[in-house]
Amino acid sequence: MNKLVDTIPPQISNLSKLHHLDLSGNNLSGRIPPEIGLLRNLTYLDLYDNKLSGLIPKEIWSLKSLVDLRLSFNNLSGLIPPNIDLELTYNNLSGLIPPNIGNLINLTTLYLGKNQLFGLIPKEIGNLKSLVDLKLSSNNLSGLIPPNIGNLINLNTLYLRSNQLSGLIPKEIGNLKSLLDLTLSENNLSGLIPPEIGNATQIHVLDLSSNHLVGLIPKEFEKLSSLVKLKLNGNQLSGLIPSEFRSLNDLEYLDLSTNKFSDSIPSILGDLLKLYHLNLSNNKLSQAIPFQLEKLVQLNYLDLSHNSLEGSIPSAMSNMKSLVTLNLSYNNLSGSIPSSFEDLRGLSYVDISYNHLEGSLPNISAFREAPAEGLKRNKGLCGKVGALLPPCNAHGSKKDHKLIFSLLAVFILVYAFFTIVYLIVQKKKKHQDTKENHMHGEISFSVLNFYGKSMYEEIIRATEDFNSTYCIGKGGHGSVYIVNLSSGDVVAVKKLHPLWDDQDRISEGVLK
Repeated sequence: MNKLVDTIPPQISNLSKLHHLDLSGNNLSGRIPPEIGLLRNLTYLDLYDNKLSGLIPKEIWSLKSLVDLRLSFNNLSGLIPPNIDLELTYNNLSGLIPPNIGNLINLTTLYLGKNQLFGLIPKEIGNLKSLVDLKLSSNNLSGLIPPNIGNLINLNTLYLRSNQLSGLIPKEIGNLKSLLDLTLSENNLSGLIPPEIGNATQIHVLDLSSNHLVGLIPKEFEKLSSLVKLKLNGNQLSGLIPSEFRSLNDLEYLDLSTNKFSDSIPSILGDLLKLYHLNLSNNKLSQAIPFQLEKLVQLNYLDLSHNSLEGSIPSAMSNMKSLVTLNLSYNNLSGSIPSSFEDLRGLSYVDISYNHLEGSLPNISAFREAPAEGLKRNKGLCGKVGALLPPCNAHGSKKDHKLIFSLLAVFILVYAFFTIVYLIVQKKKKHQDTKENHMHGEISFSVLNFYGKSMYEEIIRATEDFNSTYCIGKGGHGSVYIVNLSSGDVVAVKKLHPLWDDQDRISEGVLK
């Protein structure tokens, strides 16, 4: 590549035997000289990326041997001729794509992107059975995508991005078994994603973003095992993120943001080990962040913002060492940020605003240098972030005081409870002892009254006035003596301890 300047001289026509002319990537300006049409043997003409302007000379279209013409990235204008392989992107071409373009049955490349073309994509384009690359992006094309585009069975690339196309995505796209890249983004396409797309099993890039698509992601996507990049963001898709995604083992880029997906983030996303970009923001996802995402060690972009996620941030996410951008804002996350996040040394942007997080920030630059907007509206964060947050020591001291007072209150309540229980038990025990003492007294008197004085005297005599020789046991309320009665019976007699002063003398006095 050189950097030639000035214009293309008309004397170039003197190179009559020239087959291949490549002047791309220079600073050539002015018009393409019509004399170039005299190069009858020319098969390849590349004037890509210059500053050429004006009309494409009609003499070029008389070059019968020409099969490859590249005029992209210039300032050319005028209408499109209906022959040869065309690469006319990044010019100022206007008007309609002519229907007789369908006559170019040997055409393999058609690049008309970045122009000012309008109107419909002619149905005759379905006649170009040899076409490998079709790029019509960034024009003002409208109407439907013609269903007979499914006839282009050799097509590798189909770019219709940034137009005004409407209606359904034709199911016939599923016939394109050689298709590697399908980009239909930034149009007005509506309806369901046709499940037939799952038949185009060689697709590497599928971009249907920024349309008006509705419904579920077809389960047939599980057949797209070669998929590397999937963009469905900016639609109105709903339901669950399908478990069939587990078969997309080569997926590196996944954007499902700004849809209506609900329920939890499926843990199977953690099995897509090649992912480096994951965006699930602006949906209706709930429940906890699955810890299985820790396996995405190549991930450098993660956006889960604007959902209803809850619970704590999994500490296992600190294993995502390649992470550069992390956005968890506008959720219901709580608890503290795991201290293990200090291992995420490559993290450069973080947004955790509008959650219920508290505690100290990890001591890495992404958090220390975070803007106020990325931290605000949380429960009680602290750390060294300029004047944005209180220092953690003061915050921690206040928190410690609260904890101490709470524990002290609990201790006092527990102590009071056991004290009350103890007093109640003691009171009951004392009452029971008093009751027993009265009962024993009553029994004593009733026995003595029943047997009378003679029995009492015989007991006194047999025990020699309760001599300790006859004592066989002592208890809390009295002593037990063995008595051999004159009748030959042997009995045990319990002599109660006095309940008040001189009780025995009083009892004996009464009996006598």
